[in-house]
Amino acid sequence: MKWKLLFIAIIYIALARSATGQSSVESAVSRLVLSISNCATAACQTAIQEQLNLIAASQNITIGFQDLNECNQISRGNCSEFADCINTPGSHDCVCRSGFVDESPSLLGRVCTDINECQNGSADCLPTSSNAICTNTNGSFICACAVGYSGDGVTSCSDVNECALGTSKCFNASGCVNSPGSFSCTCPPGFTGDGFNCQNIDECSTSNPCFDANAECIDAEGTFNCRCKTGFTGDGLTCTDINECNSSVSLCSAKENCVNTQGSYFCSCKQGYEPFSQFGCFDINECRRSTDTCPSTSTCTNTDGSFECVCTGTCALVDECLTNPCHSNATCTDQTVGYKCQCKPGFVGTGLSCFDIDECSPPVTNDCHAMASCTNLVGSYECACASGYHGDGTSCFDLDECADKVSVGCDPNSVCRNLPGTFSCSCPVGYTGNGSICTDIDDCAGSPCLNGSMCVDQVNNYTCQCLPGFSGRHCDIGKRMGKFVLTTFCGMHSLLLQQTNRRNAPTPPPCLNNGTCVDMLDGYRCVCLDMFTGTNCGDRVNMCDSNPCLNNGSCVNLNTTYNCVCTDGFTGTNCSEVSPCPWRTPGVLFRRPMPVPNVSQLSQRYLRV
Repeated sequence: MKWKLLFIAIIYIALARSATGQSSVESAVSRLVLSISNCATAACQTAIQEQLNLIAASQNITIGFQDLNECNQISRGNCSEFADCINTPGSHDCVCRSGFVDESPSLLGRVCTDINECQNGSADCLPTSSNAICTNTNGSFICACAVGYSGDGVTSCSDVNECALGTSKCFNASGCVNSPGSFSCTCPPGFTGDGFNCQNIDECSTSNPCFDANAECIDAEGTFNCRCKTGFTGDGLTCTDINECNSSVSLCSAKENCVNTQGSYFCSCKQGYEPFSQFGCFDINECRRSTDTCPSTSTCTNTDGSFECVCTGTCALVDECLTNPCHSNATCTDQTVGYKCQCKPGFVGTGLSCFDIDECSPPVTNDCHAMASCTNLVGSYECACASGYHGDGTSCFDLDECADKVSVGCDPNSVCRNLPGTFSCSCPVGYTGNGSICTDIDDCAGSPCLNGSMCVDQVNNYTCQCLPGFSGRHCDIGKRMGKFVLTTFCGMHSLLLQQTNRRNAPTPPPCLNNGTCVDMLDGYRCVCLDMFTGTNCGDRVNMCDSNPCLNNGSCVNLNTTYNCVCTDGFTGTNCSEVSPCPWRTPGVLFRRPMPVPNVSQLSQRYLRV
């Protein structure tokens, strides 16, 4: 601005000298030239410009200058997009906005870099240990609570109880377990899945959970029921065979024997009768078939289901069993008239023909336990307890593998659950793994202990060993010591200094030269002003260390700023501009007073333009 006014004034003097009778104008302008040299403020320079404009108007001189508002231009005076452009008479200023730091290499406000308040600790968000999240933005920052917490991120972040609010979307409300910042879902008994999607377990599809072999399993939603099979009676847990032969259930005729079996019965023709297709049993005429045993001294007379021998002479008793008329798997009983054949246990038939009973095939006629296998033998069967059970086969008891879980492959820290005929191993809360290997989860990994305290890991827990002056689960509560309260490292530093200061002199803060003390989890850090550096901001920055003077200009450190002594032909704050004044002495920023050049040289140099 000052050089612009000098330029205008010199032109006015030249114009006045070229005209006759304008000595008074020349004299007035010359006095303003001396004033310009001594004018340092914008208000002073504006007043001089108004005086020059009045002189020009009185002499009908049309040469004049009007201030250009660079801030209204598209380029905004080359100010950073994050800077405010402030117009000044003949110039303008660029000022970085709040939340940005000026890192311009030469002119201020040209390079404005965002300050990451979340990294330098100047944000007032709660720490991450209090479940808050700090998000940096251009020129500012945002405090918010972590997922699973509610609040403003500045004063509080409280756990959201998704189970109580009904927002968990668990399969059933009773399976929702709230935890800090989250929740977990488990399927109810009788269901399987991830807790959100649960499917009914068909307990009847894999193995029969009903202990009695004569019970059948009926699946239901989330459970199952046991019901005795047809031919048995009971509550489903214990089923007893119904002897149909001793009740009115049997449909056997008078010519048939009722043979009870496990869960059923069958009818067989009595001795002296034989089956005829599906029409039942018909009498055998032993006399006609000559199958009677009447002696030759008698006459055979057929009867219903038997025959009689009528003696015609002398008759003697005959033991028909001596001829082994019955089947090899039947017993023969001699009678007064005739004999009787009866199949041995384990066989079924008329006695003349006997067939092995497969006690292991339905209808089941064995007494094997529900958790035993049945092997059919000729005339008998054998029972053996299934894997995971022990006993004689008719009585089987579950084997408790969890009594010695390590021997069956479970980790010593696992939870072993004994199940009917088997077992399962899983890692308890606080451990991770598949049950065969369980590894303790390090609960100290998230650094929950504050203010320099030491974290001691435990099973699904941790404890914080606090430094003197702190208490609470996370050592986040300061205890009173005298009239001081230790709550931060910055406060602790001041307290220690006051306790060791016997003269009770004013205690300096840990950060010097108006630096800002920011508490960290394990100490503090100092945020220094631009002209200071060091751990405690005790070192002054040499403003010339960044080599701000260009084009071989010399830098002069002035503590809070610097001056550039430019080489010949350059000017500007950082010697980045080519000097428009060939008579300017190199390295001199201001000269008082500035001599008026020769008018003839001036007119040749400027009036020609």
